[in-house]
Amino acid sequence: MKRTGLVLLTLFVGTTLVLELDAADRGRRRRAKRSDWNQQQYQQTNPVPTNPTQPTLQPATATQPAMIAASIGGMAVQIERTSDRDLFAVGEPKEVEQTGFNPEQFRGRSRVAAKLSVVSGEPEKFDSLESLLRSLKPDADMAALNISKDDGSARVSEESKNVQVTTYLYAARRDRDGDFHFLLGDANGNTKYLNTELSALPESGDNLDALKQARDQCLKLFGSNTPGEGYDYYKPAIPVRVTGSLFFDAKHHPTTESTGAGTKRIKPLTAWEIHPITEIEVMNK
Repeated sequence: MKRTGLVLLTLFVGTTLVLELDAADRGRRRRAKRSDWNQQQYQQTNPVPTNPTQPTLQPATATQPAMIAASIGGMAVQIERTSDRDLFAVGEPKEVEQTGFNPEQFRGRSRVAAKLSVVSGEPEKFDSLESLLRSLKPDADMAALNISKDDGSARVSEESKNVQVTTYLYAARRDRDGDFHFLLGDANGNTKYLNTELSALPESGDNLDALKQARDQCLKLFGSNTPGEGYDYYKPAIPVRVTGSLFFDAKHHPTTESTGAGTKRIKPLTAWEIHPITEIEVMNK
């Protein structure tokens, strides 16, 4: 009888102890939850003051190029305005405009006589840039002619020809010698490119009127969107028809990454050019 009573007492005490421990644990959890809620309420009603001298950190983002909505020759385009220059011009200092500086006057020194001359005669017409490039004498053969780069160097027979090509304008800039560079290419995904140039003006000479007419027509076409020293890239590329005289620019032959015209994004693989351009038309119809 005594043993039975002892067993019952032990069970009662054990059960009571378990119940008390469980009740104590539930109480701790309730107090912790109430403390967390009180802390959240305090932070909402008492925000930490911001230090005005401490800038707010923002997630790092890549620098986006300047995109400009524009209309060129009646065609709506997006212009990506950059500081890109021709590969041969990388590292050249930017020009400094001085008193009496004339941005329309030609300031180059290499093959001036050829660059500022317009070939007489009707142009041969090409319906794509690829067809024009196929018609040209290979660069290696032209380089073998050892054309003089002196300012009085005139056109060789291979350059005494006018052409007209229907293709697309991808990018443009104004070089420090006053010429405008227009990078042309066809519309396919694996296109080849050609540098073409609108010459700045000589002080005088037989070609002055023709060059000025071409210059005025082009500047009117681009208006307030006339490119500066950095390349403007056009999206989408602009359908154009370009007319002018052939020219082989041996000085900027694209034999290395630093001697050719164009940029790393759009790089002609030939030293042939249309130079000077006598007319550029937007074919937006």
